[in-house]
Amino acid sequence: MKSILRPFLLSLALIAALTAPAFGADAPEGGKAKNRPPSGERGPARRNRIDQLSEDAKLTADQKAKLAPVLQDEAKKLKEVRDNTELTKEQKAAKTKEIRSESSAKIKEVLTPEQTESLKKAREERAKNAPNGGGRGGRRQGGEKPAKPNKAE
Repeated sequence: MKSILRPFLLSLALIAALTAPAFGADAPEGGKAKNRPPSGERGPARRNRIDQLSEDAKLTADQKAKLAPVLQDEAKKLKEVRDNTELTKEQKAAKTKEIRSESSAKIKEVLTPEQTESLKKAREERAKNAPNGGGRGGRRQGGEKPAKPNKAE
């Protein structure tokens, strides 16, 4: 009996050791993913906002210099909102919208009317091509849920 039980237990221990990582045993403390950048930092897939603006609106060097502090301030404020654990999800959304509105107004002050129109078209095109409707989580501008398809059709 002992001769059968020993290899069985060793096999069981080996299987448990090999499968433990698949069940999250190797997750770092706090349960956060290892490769995820810290809050406020974005990965290479998320392009620098000044680069995106420059591409969309064909910014001059002078305009880039004027917009850099505006965008840095916006990023700082957005990070503060994201990191504020006392705000509800709705409060964070409202604050984020307010910060983006303020920044947009400052950006428009620097752009020419042609650049503003070019930027608007580029954003509309990106929103149209975005998988989730432009970052609104599948909801429309007014916050209403998308209409459900009629099953009778």
